[in-house]
Amino acid sequence: MAAMNIQRNARVLAGDGEVGRVTHVVVDPQTKEVTNLVVDGNSGEQMIPIGQVASVDGDRVTLSSSRTQLQGMAFQRDQYHPIDEDAVRTETTRTAQHGGTPLQDAAQDAVQVGGQQQTSTTRRQTQGEQPYHLQLREEHLRVGKVQEQAGEVTLGTRVVEHEESVTVPLREERVVIERRAGSGQPVGGVITDSDQTIEVDLMRERAVAQKDAVVSEELHVRKEVTERQERVSDTVRREELVVDGNQEAILPTKDGQPVHDHTHAGGSQRS
Repeated sequence: MAAMNIQRNARVLAGDGEVGRVTHVVVDPQTKEVTNLVVDGNSGEQMIPIGQVASVDGDRVTLSSSRTQLQGMAFQRDQYHPIDEDAVRTETTRTAQHGGTPLQDAAQDAVQVGGQQQTSTTRRQTQGEQPYHLQLREEHLRVGKVQEQAGEVTLGTRVVEHEESVTVPLREERVVIERRAGSGQPVGGVITDSDQTIEVDLMRERAVAQKDAVVSEELHVRKEVTERQERVSDTVRREELVVDGNQEAILPTKDGQPVHDHTHAGGSQRS
């Protein structure tokens, strides 16, 4: 069998579509050969025999059959256990000649099938090599601004009515009759029955109401920008370091310098 480097989370494709993604591989406890792929799809995790794998290209695993022809079975997780890494490393040299490769970790990144050498994307540092770097990332909340219409204001006029009273002085003419004593001198003539009349025209002022439209108020409309404070909250994630394996083999450092344990009375304390 040609060597196939199967990566964890690789896409598994059948002739009629995608089956799912690789989560684990099953290793024969005697020969240490990979016998099945554990693929997580729409119907859950199922085991697909390694013999149904036609080719592997990067993160794509192509099967030789269609989804309806798969000879898989449901993966019962409690019936399997991850292989101990140290024990498998000891067995690797003896079992590689059988054409299979033991699985170091049930969740390792990649395993080579059918080759003479195990391949994993997790490199191991040997003495004298340059140190590797693992970047831990975290999300920071970044808030931007967008403009949107908050509403509109319409300005117009309407007519309202009210009663208004104005006091105006008006003049009018009246007849004033003044009676004075006569002089008593004779005027001659005879008093007859003729009528003597005097007509006096009298004038007066009458109030006439008129309306004049005047500007009572001027409105100047403009827009002004104000600011307000708004608190925006969201959930952000960050990556934390997870270390598995022999904890006693880890030398803690701070700012590139080793940190040593100091034992005090009543217990030990790490500085």
